[in-house]
Amino acid sequence: MNVKEAKEIIRAGAAWANWTEKQQEAMRVAYNSFSAIEKIKKHCVYCDANKHTMISFQKT
Repeated sequence: MNVKEAKEIIRAGAAWANWTEKQQEAMRVAYNSFSAIEKIKKHCVYCDANKHTMISFQKT
């Protein structure tokens, strides 16, 4: 799953899921983290050279 898909799932879940406050906070943190990853990728000059590092980070 890529970052864009993950963000879409979080947005959809926020619209209908009956999440607890803790779950909502976790989803906000995840969403913000995914947004930060997207920004880093857009501004990274060496993304292709370091792609394996970023992919490993996303899977953790």
